[in-house]
Amino acid sequence: MLPSHLVSAINEARDIINDPSTKKEDVAQLRQACASLNKVLEDPADRLLNQAFQIQDLVIARMAIQLGVFDGPEPIFGPCDVADQSGCDPALASRVLRALVGLGLLDITKEGKYELNESSKSLKKGAMVQDGIIMTLDVALKMSANTLSFFESNGYHNPTNANRGIFQHTFGTSLPFFEWLPSQPLLQDAFNRFMEATAGDGTPAQWAQWFPMEFKFQELYEKSQKDKKSLTFVDVGGGHGHEAKAVMSRFSHIPCRFVVQDGPEYVKSHGAELETGTHRSLERMEYSFFNKQPVEHAHVYFLGRVLHNWPEVQSRQILENIRAAMDQDSVLLIHDWVLSDNPADLSPEQARDDWAMMTLFSAPERSASGWRALLDSAQLKLVNIWASPNNNGGRNTTLLEAVVKT
Repeated sequence: MLPSHLVSAINEARDIINDPSTKKEDVAQLRQACASLNKVLEDPADRLLNQAFQIQDLVIARMAIQLGVFDGPEPIFGPCDVADQSGCDPALASRVLRALVGLGLLDITKEGKYELNESSKSLKKGAMVQDGIIMTLDVALKMSANTLSFFESNGYHNPTNANRGIFQHTFGTSLPFFEWLPSQPLLQDAFNRFMEATAGDGTPAQWAQWFPMEFKFQELYEKSQKDKKSLTFVDVGGGHGHEAKAVMSRFSHIPCRFVVQDGPEYVKSHGAELETGTHRSLERMEYSFFNKQPVEHAHVYFLGRVLHNWPEVQSRQILENIRAAMDQDSVLLIHDWVLSDNPADLSPEQARDDWAMMTLFSAPERSASGWRALLDSAQLKLVNIWASPNNNGGRNTTLLEAVVKT
């Protein structure tokens, strides 16, 4: 018989997680502990079978998103309201709504109507969960369904070509994912929002909390003053500039020029951002990291979750273009995942991440030895790997520090 205190502790954990006053980091710690317990309780084979049946949950949620269930004009509604709003068959709307109640995504009223609850509010338009479901159903699951046929056609070779992988096989294109994405506005918006929301713990530049950035910035600033140059931070492939802006705000007392480089779809939506009364500015620059780096001798070059999207050939080219612009005082910071070199230490989340990179980009998640080899091939020296002290859903985010080889 189970000790009563064990059952009580588990019930108490549930109450703490559901308490809105509980700190986010405490909830994350409890969820991680519960996940670890569940791994012991559930046989891996049984877990796989359960996950196979749960695919229907995602399909139901995606259908509800398509029908506008979570974004309707009225807080309480019925099947006919959804049918009138979306044009679907009322009988189909009824089945969708009934299933959503079973999934805990809708509540049912005493009058037999339906209403949103706290969970379903996270599936509204623009919310991270909705964007994740759209990307999963519209892209990831389609690729998963075509993975076996891809390997049958290529003789079961590991994909390493950014233009000829599972993604291209699935969607009938020769373009890499990021070149294809602008032709799909719904997916592009969902992808961009989802990536921003899931960067590390969701906080831009959260790596600056455990990397000694204050010391590094001060050191580089003093060197820049001796050389009579402006301290410069270049965010390569920085999207909307959330990381650079967070660093800019965090170290507001140090004069610095910030440059965010990315494609025209990002640059055109922003102008130069100057802060009144300071010596800091944030510049937007249209740039492809496959071309020569136009900002030379910067003190910091930053790559945030870029290289895990590219196979070795393209990753090396990106690094070589940065290395050619660096001088002996320059530092390259790479914010990315680092897998353990020991497969026994790999979490299920890390294994899935590696598979996702393979299916979408023909690229890998890299171990410490893999990163070291990649940097070495671009004539860069890995100085240190700074790891987050927090476990982010089975993953530890890291910051790799590299300099030019001498």
